[in-house]
Amino acid sequence: MASGLHLFCLNKSIIVCRDHIKLVFIPVFSAAIETHFSLLHRLLVQLEETEKNFDEFWSHHHRKLQQCLQLRQFEEGFRHSQAQLDTHLSCLQSMQELGDSVPRVDTLIMELRTLEEDSRVR
Repeated sequence: MASGLHLFCLNKSIIVCRDHIKLVFIPVFSAAIETHFSLLHRLLVQLEETEKNFDEFWSHHHRKLQQCLQLRQFEEGFRHSQAQLDTHLSCLQSMQELGDSVPRVDTLIMELRTLEEDSRVR
């Protein structure tokens, strides 16, 4: 197989591919070789299970990291909005003047419109 790994040993072969493990037994020469092949097969199955478990763990961990990132971005945006709101609120609280003349009232109206434009959500 071009995509897999081939192991050959005394008329026995194990073909290891990414998706499956295939044991091909050709006439048995000794119990020791048989034992080694069985052990190798168990280890390869164990390795595949470990890989599967790690993939599941990483998927779960990655999802948690993404949620954490989204929470941090939300908190940062909230702090920024809170700071802007505090600034605009202090500006409104400082606008206590009623205006003594028509030109002064016009100036106050322009200041209020400027504050309103600055306060719009973008």
